[in-house]
Amino acid sequence: MAGRSRVRGWQRLAAALLALGSVTASCSCGSDSVGPTVPPTTAPDSPPTPTTPTPPPTTPPTTAPPAACGTDRLGADRPVVQLQPPGAVARTDVVGVGSFPCASRVWVEDGGVAGFVFSADGACDVAQNTAAKPATAVVREADGTMLRLEQGMATCTLGQPILLCPPGSILPTSTYTQVATACDPDPVFRVAVFAGTATIVTPAGEKFEMGPGQQFQCDPTACLEVKPTADATFSATERRAFTRHISLLRLSPNIFGIG
Repeated sequence: MAGRSRVRGWQRLAAALLALGSVTASCSCGSDSVGPTVPPTTAPDSPPTPTTPTPPPTTPPTTAPPAACGTDRLGADRPVVQLQPPGAVARTDVVGVGSFPCASRVWVEDGGVAGFVFSADGACDVAQNTAAKPATAVVREADGTMLRLEQGMATCTLGQPILLCPPGSILPTSTYTQVATACDPDPVFRVAVFAGTATIVTPAGEKFEMGPGQQFQCDPTACLEVKPTADATFSATERRAFTRHISLLRLSPNIFGIG
Protein backbone atom coordinates (compact mmCIF):
# COMPACT_ATOMS: atom_id res chain seq x y z
CA MET A 1 0.00 0.00 0.00
CA ALA A 2 2.81 2.36 0.85
CA GLY A 3 4.42 1.74 -2.60
CA ARG A 4 1.18 2.45 -4.36
CA SER A 5 0.71 5.65 -2.36
CA ARG A 6 4.19 6.91 -3.41
CA VAL A 7 3.40 6.13 -7.03
CA ARG A 8 0.07 7.93 -6.85
CA GLY A 9 1.83 10.86 -5.12
CA TRP A 10 4.42 11.21 -7.92
CA GLN A 11 1.61 10.96 -10.46
CA ARG A 12 -0.38 13.74 -8.75
CA LEU A 13 2.80 15.91 -8.52
CA ALA A 14 3.52 15.37 -12.16
CA ALA A 15 -0.06 16.16 -13.11
CA ALA A 16 0.06 19.33 -11.04
CA LEU A 17 3.32 20.48 -12.70
CA LEU A 18 1.85 19.88 -16.10
CA ALA A 19 -1.33 21.76 -15.14
CA LEU A 20 0.74 24.71 -13.82
CA GLY A 21 2.72 24.85 -17.01
CA SER A 22 -0.44 24.81 -19.04
CA VAL A 23 -2.00 27.62 -17.02
CA THR A 24 1.13 29.73 -17.12
CA ALA A 25 1.47 29.35 -20.84
CA SER A 26 -2.19 30.05 -21.64
CA CYS A 27 -3.16 32.75 -19.14
CA SER A 28 -3.16 36.33 -20.43
CA CYS A 29 -4.85 38.19 -17.60
CA GLY A 30 -7.24 37.65 -14.68
CA SER A 31 -8.05 38.57 -11.16
CA ASP A 32 -4.96 36.76 -9.92
CA SER A 33 -2.63 38.52 -12.39
CA VAL A 34 -0.13 41.04 -11.10
CA GLY A 35 -0.41 43.19 -14.21
CA PRO A 36 -1.24 43.03 -17.86
CA THR A 37 0.74 40.55 -19.77
CA VAL A 38 2.84 42.20 -22.50
CA PRO A 39 2.61 40.23 -25.67
CA PRO A 40 5.99 38.99 -26.75
CA THR A 41 7.70 41.25 -29.23
CA THR A 42 9.08 39.87 -32.39
CA ALA A 43 12.26 41.42 -33.77
CA PRO A 44 11.70 42.84 -37.23
CA ASP A 45 13.16 40.85 -39.97
CA SER A 46 16.73 41.96 -40.58
CA PRO A 47 17.61 42.77 -44.18
CA PRO A 48 19.74 40.11 -45.76
CA THR A 49 23.44 40.69 -45.37
CA PRO A 50 24.84 41.55 -48.77
CA THR A 51 27.40 39.08 -49.97
CA THR A 52 30.50 40.18 -51.81
CA PRO A 53 31.00 38.12 -54.93
CA THR A 54 34.25 36.24 -55.00
CA PRO A 55 36.45 37.82 -57.65
CA PRO A 56 37.81 35.52 -60.30
CA PRO A 57 41.40 34.43 -59.80
CA THR A 58 43.80 37.08 -61.07
CA THR A 59 46.36 36.24 -63.69
CA PRO A 60 49.62 38.18 -63.55
CA PRO A 61 49.85 40.51 -66.53
CA THR A 62 52.09 39.25 -69.26
CA THR A 63 54.64 41.61 -70.69
CA ALA A 64 55.43 41.15 -74.33
CA PRO A 65 59.12 41.23 -75.16
CA PRO A 66 60.24 44.48 -76.77
CA ALA A 67 59.82 44.46 -80.53
CA ALA A 68 62.84 44.10 -82.74
CA CYS A 69 64.30 47.33 -84.02
CA GLY A 70 63.34 47.04 -87.68
CA THR A 71 65.85 45.05 -89.71
CA ASP A 72 68.82 46.06 -87.55
CA ARG A 73 71.11 43.19 -86.57
CA LEU A 74 73.68 42.49 -83.87
CA GLY A 75 76.32 39.79 -84.07
CA ALA A 76 78.90 38.40 -81.63
CA ASP A 77 81.03 35.29 -81.89
CA ARG A 78 81.62 34.81 -78.14
CA PRO A 79 79.41 35.35 -75.04
CA VAL A 80 81.34 38.46 -74.02
CA VAL A 81 78.72 40.82 -75.47
CA GLN A 82 75.64 41.53 -73.36
CA LEU A 83 72.42 43.33 -74.27
CA GLN A 84 69.91 45.02 -71.95
CA PRO A 85 66.62 46.01 -73.63
CA PRO A 86 64.86 49.15 -72.34
CA GLY A 87 63.01 48.47 -69.07
CA ALA A 88 64.78 45.16 -68.50
CA VAL A 89 66.66 44.51 -65.26
CA ALA A 90 68.94 41.75 -66.44
CA ARG A 91 71.42 41.55 -69.30
CA THR A 92 71.41 38.72 -71.81
CA ASP A 93 74.43 37.18 -73.53
CA VAL A 94 74.65 37.61 -77.28
CA VAL A 95 76.10 34.81 -79.40
CA GLY A 96 75.53 34.58 -83.13
CA VAL A 97 73.50 37.06 -85.17
CA GLY A 98 70.01 38.32 -84.32
CA SER A 99 67.73 41.30 -83.92
CA PHE A 100 67.60 43.62 -80.91
CA PRO A 101 65.07 46.08 -79.44
CA CYS A 102 65.54 49.80 -80.07
CA ALA A 103 67.17 51.84 -77.29
CA SER A 104 69.01 48.79 -75.94
CA ARG A 105 72.25 49.13 -73.99
CA VAL A 106 75.22 46.96 -74.94
CA TRP A 107 78.31 45.90 -72.99
CA VAL A 108 81.45 44.41 -74.55
CA GLU A 109 84.18 42.79 -72.43
CA ASP A 110 87.10 40.34 -72.58
CA GLY A 111 88.34 41.45 -75.99
CA GLY A 112 85.01 40.83 -77.75
CA VAL A 113 83.41 42.75 -80.62
CA ALA A 114 79.74 43.69 -81.05
CA GLY A 115 78.99 43.99 -84.76
CA PHE A 116 75.96 46.14 -85.62
CA VAL A 117 74.26 46.59 -88.98
CA PHE A 118 71.75 49.44 -88.80
CA SER A 119 69.61 48.53 -91.81
CA ALA A 120 70.93 50.65 -94.70
CA ASP A 121 71.93 53.49 -92.35
CA GLY A 122 75.35 52.15 -91.44
CA ALA A 123 77.39 49.55 -89.62
CA CYS A 124 79.61 49.69 -86.52
CA ASP A 125 81.97 47.36 -84.69
CA VAL A 126 82.10 48.23 -80.97
CA ALA A 127 85.00 47.04 -78.79
CA GLN A 128 86.98 48.01 -75.71
CA ASN A 129 89.60 50.71 -75.99
CA THR A 130 91.28 49.34 -72.86
CA ALA A 131 91.08 45.93 -71.20
CA ALA A 132 90.38 47.57 -67.84
CA LYS A 133 86.98 48.96 -68.91
CA PRO A 134 84.03 47.38 -70.72
CA ALA A 135 82.79 49.16 -73.82
CA THR A 136 79.29 50.58 -73.33
CA ALA A 137 76.86 52.05 -75.84
CA VAL A 138 73.16 52.62 -76.53
CA VAL A 139 71.81 51.72 -79.97
CA ARG A 140 68.94 53.09 -82.06
CA GLU A 141 67.54 55.66 -79.68
CA ALA A 142 64.07 57.18 -80.00
CA ASP A 143 65.42 60.30 -81.73
CA GLY A 144 66.96 58.14 -84.47
CA THR A 145 70.55 58.21 -83.21
CA MET A 146 72.15 54.97 -84.42
CA LEU A 147 74.82 54.73 -81.75
CA ARG A 148 75.72 56.56 -78.55
CA LEU A 149 79.21 55.41 -77.60
CA GLU A 150 79.90 56.15 -73.93
CA GLN A 151 83.04 54.07 -73.43
CA GLY A 152 85.20 52.14 -75.86
CA MET A 153 85.97 52.38 -79.53
CA ALA A 154 83.87 51.98 -82.66
CA THR A 155 84.83 51.42 -86.27
CA CYS A 156 81.89 52.65 -88.33
CA THR A 157 80.57 53.17 -91.82
CA LEU A 158 78.02 55.92 -91.31
CA GLY A 159 75.04 57.11 -93.32
CA GLN A 160 73.50 58.71 -90.22
CA PRO A 161 74.92 60.63 -87.21
CA ILE A 162 76.24 59.00 -84.06
CA LEU A 163 77.05 60.39 -80.61
CA LEU A 164 80.54 60.00 -79.26
CA CYS A 165 81.32 60.88 -75.64
CA PRO A 166 78.12 63.00 -75.65
CA PRO A 167 77.72 65.82 -76.42
CA GLY A 168 80.40 64.95 -78.98
CA SER A 169 79.03 63.72 -82.31
CA ILE A 170 79.85 62.74 -85.88
CA LEU A 171 77.59 63.87 -88.75
CA PRO A 172 78.47 62.33 -92.12
CA THR A 173 78.45 64.91 -94.89
CA SER A 174 78.98 62.44 -97.74
CA THR A 175 76.66 59.56 -98.66
CA TYR A 176 78.66 57.34 -96.32
CA THR A 177 81.64 58.12 -94.14
CA GLN A 178 84.06 55.62 -92.63
CA VAL A 179 85.58 56.56 -89.26
CA ALA A 180 87.57 55.01 -86.45
CA THR A 181 86.58 56.45 -83.07
CA ALA A 182 87.39 56.19 -79.38
CA CYS A 183 85.54 57.51 -76.36
CA ASP A 184 86.98 57.29 -72.87
CA PRO A 185 85.99 60.05 -70.41
CA ASP A 186 89.40 59.43 -68.85
CA PRO A 187 91.20 60.48 -71.04
CA VAL A 188 90.55 60.33 -74.82
CA PHE A 189 88.14 61.49 -77.52
CA ARG A 190 89.27 60.47 -81.02
CA VAL A 191 87.82 60.59 -84.51
CA ALA A 192 89.84 59.54 -87.55
CA VAL A 193 88.28 59.70 -91.04
CA PHE A 194 89.19 56.85 -93.36
CA ALA A 195 86.84 57.68 -96.25
CA GLY A 196 84.18 60.30 -96.94
CA THR A 197 83.66 63.54 -95.04
CA ALA A 198 82.06 64.48 -91.74
CA THR A 199 81.29 67.30 -89.34
CA ILE A 200 82.81 66.58 -85.94
CA VAL A 201 81.42 68.15 -82.78
CA THR A 202 83.86 67.88 -79.87
CA PRO A 203 82.85 67.45 -76.21
CA ALA A 204 83.69 71.16 -75.85
CA GLY A 205 81.10 72.02 -78.53
CA GLU A 206 83.56 73.02 -81.27
CA LYS A 207 82.83 71.94 -84.85
CA PHE A 208 85.28 70.82 -87.51
CA GLU A 209 84.87 69.65 -91.11
CA MET A 210 87.11 66.65 -91.69
CA GLY A 211 88.08 64.47 -94.65
CA PRO A 212 90.09 61.32 -95.35
CA GLY A 213 93.33 61.01 -93.42
CA GLN A 214 92.39 63.62 -90.82
CA GLN A 215 91.92 62.96 -87.15
CA PHE A 216 90.94 64.88 -84.04
CA GLN A 217 92.08 63.70 -80.64
CA CYS A 218 91.89 65.32 -77.19
CA ASP A 219 91.19 64.78 -73.53
CA PRO A 220 87.37 65.15 -73.34
CA THR A 221 87.83 67.64 -70.50
CA ALA A 222 90.37 69.74 -72.41
CA CYS A 223 89.39 69.86 -76.08
CA LEU A 224 89.48 73.63 -76.51
CA GLU A 225 92.27 74.93 -78.74
CA VAL A 226 92.87 71.42 -80.18
CA LYS A 227 92.66 71.23 -83.98
CA PRO A 228 92.37 68.33 -86.44
CA THR A 229 95.60 66.93 -87.83
CA ALA A 230 96.38 65.11 -91.08
CA ASP A 231 98.22 62.15 -89.56
CA ALA A 232 95.45 59.56 -89.10
CA THR A 233 96.55 55.95 -89.11
CA PHE A 234 94.38 52.84 -89.14
CA SER A 235 95.05 49.35 -87.83
CA ALA A 236 94.63 46.21 -89.91
CA THR A 237 91.54 45.36 -87.83
CA GLU A 238 89.94 48.71 -88.63
CA ARG A 239 90.70 48.34 -92.35
CA ARG A 240 89.14 44.87 -92.42
CA ALA A 241 86.05 46.24 -90.68
CA PHE A 242 85.66 48.99 -93.31
CA THR A 243 85.87 46.40 -96.11
CA ARG A 244 83.35 44.11 -94.37
CA HIS A 245 80.90 47.00 -93.89
CA ILE A 246 80.89 47.71 -97.64
CA SER A 247 79.77 44.11 -98.19
CA LEU A 248 77.21 44.09 -95.34
CA LEU A 249 75.61 47.32 -96.54
CA ARG A 250 75.81 46.17 -100.18
CA LEU A 251 77.65 49.29 -101.23
CA SER A 252 79.77 49.76 -104.29
CA PRO A 253 83.43 50.35 -103.40
CA ASN A 254 83.29 53.20 -105.90
CA ILE A 255 81.26 55.18 -103.37
CA PHE A 256 84.56 55.77 -101.56
CA GLY A 257 86.69 55.90 -104.70
CA ILE A 258 87.97 52.37 -104.08
CA GLY A 259 88.52 49.88 -106.86
